[in-house]
Amino acid sequence: MLDLSGPLATIQRQLRAFGDINCLAEANGVGFVVHRAQGWLETHSFKPGSLVRSVDLSMLFAVADGFLVISEWSVQAPGVVSGRRPF
Repeated sequence: MLDLSGPLATIQRQLRAFGDINCLAEANGVGFVVHRAQGWLETHSFKPGSLVRSVDLSMLFAVADGFLVISEWSVQAPGVVSGRRPF
């Protein structure tokens, strides 16, 4: 389970290690699988772990020391909206 309130380096390391296999996260009480995310270090005043912005199907989260954009994701239940692009 990704800790979206933790430091960016830890989150990125976990994403690299588990990728599509089993990288779970939770936002606003909804669990989802993270398939692709990018992050950067930046000082901010947002509460770590909070969803800062959602555009189209991408989500921007404030993490402890920067931001994380989750650009591809899927909800665990079958048949629901997904941010995963088909190839």
